[in-house]
Amino acid sequence: MPTSAFPSKSLSLATLFGRACEIAVPTFQRPYAWTLREAGQLLEDIAAAAWTDGDDEQRYDYFLGTILVICQHPRRLLSETEAAAAPSKERCAIIDGQQRLVTLTILAAVLRDLDDAPASPVRDRLSAMIAGDERDRDTCDHKLRLSGREQHFLASFVLAPGACAEMPTAEVGMTPAQSAMIDVREHFMSELSRMPASERNRLADYLLDHCHLVVIATEDIDRAHRMFVVLNGRGLPLQRQDILKAEIAQNLPIDRANAVVTRWNDVALRLGPQFETLFAHIRAIHGETRPQIIAGIRNIIAARGGGEAFVTLDLEPLGAALAAVTTPWDDSIGLDYEVRRRLVYLSRLSGAEWVPAAMLALRVGIENPQLSATLIAGIDRLAHALRLMCLGSAKRQQRFAAVMQAILDGGSLTPWDGPFQLSRDDLRVLQFNLRDVHERAPSFAKMLLLRLDDELTGLLPSYDPADFTVEHVLPLRPPANSVWRRTIPDAIRAPLTHSLGNLALLTPKQNDRARNEEFENKRSVYLSPELGRPILTITRDVIAHQTWGAAEIRAREVQLLGIVSRIWQLPLLAPQVERGPAAVEREPRVTMHAPEMSAPPETRAAIGRSSALSRRRG
Repeated sequence: MPTSAFPSKSLSLATLFGRACEIAVPTFQRPYAWTLREAGQLLEDIAAAAWTDGDDEQRYDYFLGTILVICQHPRRLLSETEAAAAPSKERCAIIDGQQRLVTLTILAAVLRDLDDAPASPVRDRLSAMIAGDERDRDTCDHKLRLSGREQHFLASFVLAPGACAEMPTAEVGMTPAQSAMIDVREHFMSELSRMPASERNRLADYLLDHCHLVVIATEDIDRAHRMFVVLNGRGLPLQRQDILKAEIAQNLPIDRANAVVTRWNDVALRLGPQFETLFAHIRAIHGETRPQIIAGIRNIIAARGGGEAFVTLDLEPLGAALAAVTTPWDDSIGLDYEVRRRLVYLSRLSGAEWVPAAMLALRVGIENPQLSATLIAGIDRLAHALRLMCLGSAKRQQRFAAVMQAILDGGSLTPWDGPFQLSRDDLRVLQFNLRDVHERAPSFAKMLLLRLDDELTGLLPSYDPADFTVEHVLPLRPPANSVWRRTIPDAIRAPLTHSLGNLALLTPKQNDRARNEEFENKRSVYLSPELGRPILTITRDVIAHQTWGAAEIRAREVQLLGIVSRIWQLPLLAPQVERGPAAVEREPRVTMHAPEMSAPPETRAAIGRSSALSRRRG
């Protein structure tokens, strides 16, 4: 093992507890404090990983994090050869990781005590992990030892064979730490007792052989303290990036390793909190479907021919692409105006299934900017269409997986054919959903109205969607004696209310004031925005009317659908308004180049005076 102030190694639980060592919790450590929330989540995560497809030899490993220990012979603890030849037992003090080790030991003890088979190799393995000598509950050679009287309690009600079936008597005044241990033990007993014995055995084997900890060992308390501060006090726990970077660096000569680490850190600095998500996106781009991100990235690194090639071909260019995707309003990213504009609209969508495809499109743009712009246009069109069709995330991911494969395969692509093509059924669903878009997809309706507003002003998106809410001009529930009910018959009110032509954007306070008011009162509210908030052009178009009825709503719907058609190059969209319970009136179809509404001159002037990208980021 190379010389290091902090030697470390990834060890399975069976290997760690199989060493000739005792892991003790120092007196200065805080007591056990995990609740059912943390312990329950740990059990759920390990169980979920244990049930992944594949036989026992091919199951994926589960990373439990990092623990930090102080011991006299760190390398003896971490090296299998030196540990086997050690003349005496190694005593380790656990500095970081007590909560996890205690919880994992409780889990092993529960699995052991629930195994009632006459001769059980699994139970024997679990017992070996917990203790080497069970002759006495107070003095037996338990591998994990707490401080003070907590150890006697743990031994009596968890560690000793059958102890998980014992309950403290009412006379035993439990400390908070002891209560927490019993709560966790009882939760594990309840959850695991419902499993068939075969599933518990599978879980036990997975726990012992496939659950790994990175063990960092040192013989010096000061060094341990510095490492503890780095891992905890500065908020820098070991993450996927740390594991992958270390694996890449350790397989390279020192000079090349330093260069690669520097390049790696530059990407991490540029992306900040987004850096961890980069690896999930890279995995998706390469078609890695396994749930374990680290295993997927390892396969990609191997396919690339090593860590240096991975950094050059994937990490750096795709990291730059992710930075552009997540900050499209930043002038310094150097992208075409229209590409940046589309990325802003995409960034407003919840979910990220489109992000890997956009990253791949921007990487293509390094050599072919025109193709990149074409691909981003197609991604913009498809992402919004899939949301308007109300498809779930799994189906959206499938559609974008086809997009990424088409990009990787090369060839000629346009924004409306190949993987971007919308079928006749897709178009029928789009047209149907546009009739009552807010009712079917409220958050999408707001994004659509904001985009229509930008189309009317001709500017880059510059408003924060959180500042606005969707207003139904014709109210959803007008009072019984209102003018609304007298002028718009009940038979046609519902479809008119949900029509795109009846929607505007207001601030939350305005929306609360407008509610079910008559149109004249609503116009007054629309003209009185909150301080610092604009009157959007799409709302000014409503204000320009003196009355608001069926004719105004249908005419505005025609105009807005015409703009929607042009934005995404959709075939002709025809608004449909129900006339009665069984009748549907079809308005004249709208051409792709339907006339747009124009913003009042004073609105254009006011908006034009401010930078389109200097306001809150959309």
